Amino acid sequence: MDYDSGVYTKVLGTAPNRQFVIEWRNVHFCCSSVETIDVEVVLFENGKILTQYRNIGDSSRERGESATIGIENETGTVGLQYSYNQPVIGSSDFAVRYSLPPSGFVQGTVIDKNDQQPINGATVRVLASGTAIRQATTNASGLYRVQVPVGAYTVEFAANNYATTSQPVVVRQDQTVALNATLSTARTQVSPATLEMILPAGQTKTTALTLRNSGTANTTWEISEAGGGRIGALAAASTSVTRNPNYDPNARTTQGIYVGQEPRGWSVSAASKVLRSWSSSNLGWAWGVGYTGNVWLSDASNPHNREFSVDGIYQGRTWATPWSSWGWPADMAYDAGRGRMCQVNSGGDNGIYCWNLDTGKVVGSITGSFPWSIYSQRGLAYRPDDDSFYIGGWNEGVIYHIAGLSAATPGAVLGQCRPSDPMISGLAWNPSFNVLWVATNSYDDTIYQLNPDTCNVLSTLAHPSPYYNGGGLEMDEQGNLWMLSQSGHTVYLVESGVPAFTNVPWLTETPTSGTLRAGGTQSIQITFNTTGMQAGVYNATLFVRSNSGRQPLLRVPVSLIVPGYSQAVNAGGQSYTDKTGQVWAADKKFTVGKWGYTNAASKASSTTKKIAGTNDGPLFQYERDDPSEYRFDGLPAGIYQIDLYFADLSAKKAGQRISNVYIEGNAVLPAHDVVGEVGPLTADKHTFYVSVTDGQLNIRFAPYGKGYQVPIVNAIRVLHRPDR
Repeated sequence: MDYDSGVYTKVLGTAPNRQFVIEWRNVHFCCSSVETIDVEVVLFENGKILTQYRNIGDSSRERGESATIGIENETGTVGLQYSYNQPVIGSSDFAVRYSLPPSGFVQGTVIDKNDQQPINGATVRVLASGTAIRQATTNASGLYRVQVPVGAYTVEFAANNYATTSQPVVVRQDQTVALNATLSTARTQVSPATLEMILPAGQTKTTALTLRNSGTANTTWEISEAGGGRIGALAAASTSVTRNPNYDPNARTTQGIYVGQEPRGWSVSAASKVLRSWSSSNLGWAWGVGYTGNVWLSDASNPHNREFSVDGIYQGRTWATPWSSWGWPADMAYDAGRGRMCQVNSGGDNGIYCWNLDTGKVVGSITGSFPWSIYSQRGLAYRPDDDSFYIGGWNEGVIYHIAGLSAATPGAVLGQCRPSDPMISGLAWNPSFNVLWVATNSYDDTIYQLNPDTCNVLSTLAHPSPYYNGGGLEMDEQGNLWMLSQSGHTVYLVESGVPAFTNVPWLTETPTSGTLRAGGTQSIQITFNTTGMQAGVYNATLFVRSNSGRQPLLRVPVSLIVPGYSQAVNAGGQSYTDKTGQVWAADKKFTVGKWGYTNAASKASSTTKKIAGTNDGPLFQYERDDPSEYRFDGLPAGIYQIDLYFADLSAKKAGQRISNVYIEGNAVLPAHDVVGEVGPLTADKHTFYVSVTDGQLNIRFAPYGKGYQVPIVNAIRVLHRPDR
């Protein structure tokens, strides 16, 4: 070909009569400068094909002497020949049209009967006398289209884990027949989405999962286990960790946040499997991560956001972040329902800014005076079911659950918890299992899966390139995690957990399989057995496999906490087993090396009256009056959960009994007035977490002053928490 040659394409007409034209103009034959032809192929939407030739000279080669003219199928296995090495092309304009036998089209959409959404990859077969003459596969929109000869057929629709259905159809010449299909399938759901159990060594306890089939077909299911290993708790590099007063709260990493060696992250329960990785070196300092089907990265050194494909190809959209003045744009969270990206302003006003993907312009923000906005935050996750956010960072080490933009008070704190590893850099929400993924920035950069209400660790993943590299975090539609390495200038997609089914020795399910009718439910008994287990945190996963079309594999994270010490006391009463199976010991006086109250002159009181606010009346119908102090000896060093139960059995009015409660010398309930808080004969529960380092836990009950009735307590539980 020379400068006069070219290949041209064009689409003519509109559906269903479109034509796609391909033209080769001034095409030279090999080794000749004078032999040229024009060739055009016109592909008609109804299947006809027209080949046209122009500028044909007297040369036998131009007329087809050394050519094969014809058409073949897409695989090259079936062909229709017009000529072979024959000079059949006339000297003037010449055309060959290939017409199909009389035919028509069948097209339509295949959807799921449960959710009315399209089914991708469904198989559509056109049968004549039971034999398939045509076959198609639906696309992501559930669409299919097949061309068949004129006649009567049966069209069969099938998809994996869906009930096959079929419909008759008659196709006439040049007719397009619309034929849609709705396929039934099971829809298996499991609740709760996560399981957590605190159980001392040597005990057995049972809880339940509920399996529900809300679909339109019966389901067969089975349950399998994975994991089960003990993971190490957060271990400080030294017995005392001191925060560096000169540390910059707006820094991009935590390096130098402490004086001396810093704490280490939890040991990982699963190695990270990298599914994709690519360089972010075209950004000055990549930090925040967002996901919309493409990957958005923020640049902390030159504040802006940039869009990439999942393979790292720049998509042409870059937006400045003028709202991040005096700070920098950190982690992102995508609000898919409204089509906007939300992002933390780390530093400055520490607010949340939501912006339009097409323009970068801010379309909503949450700023102002909130407990979470006092500190420079890093991570952000969006929860669509209640239009709320999770936000947190390493300066405070707290994850806040806050109201979203549709709330009456956007930014209001709905809840909060403090994870064991406080080095929070990024957050991601998994709506399928209601769990929160947390990226950290530390020596280890460990990735945690947490219960969002308690911050209890459900599992851990290794960062692919650790050492103060953790930044933003986001989840894709498959549940895998986008993250990055700051100093390594690399973006990673990491698999969040693939089941490798094993037997978890401390976990048993009954039953393990079954069939569940549409609309039915099944209770699965889950038994925990801690016989012979060491204190620590154990993580496992239950996988429910079924023939559900949408989610054939459901994952239930399981966390077992085996405390190094556990003691529950029914103050003033006898031994009692509560509704959960917890045994509360009969009250007793303290002896060295044991536990008990210290005031020998204290008294036990009781009532037979009903206690409001509890199903465990005997825990509140007894009380120890003026215990002075309860001591618990022989405790291993660590964090302890202290549950204090009160129910005033004698005071009738607020202000008659006011006392101060101290744990390890710290006032945890100053001026505590049970009746003033909840009323008489009503359960009043309080939980605290304290550190014990000297082997003895001290809980002191002191009178508020003269003229008040003596302090009381109805029950106490002391629980070692190796997960904190």
